[in-house]
Formats: sequence, structure tokens, C-alpha cells
Amino acid sequence: MQAGATRQLVDAAARAIAGMQTDTEIAFEALDDDPLFAAYRDRVAEAIEALPDWADRYLLSLRRGEVEATTALVAEFQARTSLANAELEAAVADVDAAAAA
Repeated sequence: MQAGATRQLVDAAARAIAGMQTDTEIAFEALDDDPLFAAYRDRVAEAIEALPDWADRYLLSLRRGEVEATTALVAEFQARTSLANAELEAAVADVDAAAAA
């Protein structure tokens, strides 16, 4: 069994995640409502909705020292980010193509 992360590390991670969630929610509210960006907005909304549960699981895995679970949760978060970025890139490419036409 692995030793868990220190309380200071878990508390710092919790604060960082809470700040990230707040910043993301504020940025989400400011997103353009152009239909070309709908898929991106949907991905971001899904990520915001999933974040509290993800954060609970992540922080618990840190406390318990579950390295594999923590690593898997980081990969899950990165996958969500990659999907959102792909949607944004596709929307920007569509805008560029429309502008060039």
C-alpha cells in the first residue's frame, strides 16, 4: 500500500481544482454562441459538469496514495481537454474556410 499525499498537497490540489472550475465556468459564460462553436461549447459544458465528481475521485486517490488511480484520472482529464481542443480546432478551421470562400 502506498502512503497518501500530505494534507498540504491535497489541500493545494483542491484549491487549484476549485480555482480551475471557477475560471472555466466564467470563461464558458463568455463563449461565443455562434453555432459553429456548439460542439466545443458542449464539450466544455460536459467537462464542467463532470469536474466535481472527477475532483472528488482525484483527491481521494491522492489521499490514499493510489498512484495508478491518480494517473488514470489525470489521463481522463487530459482526454476531456483533448476532445474539447479538437472541437475548437475544427470550429476555427470551419471559420477559416468560410472566410476564405
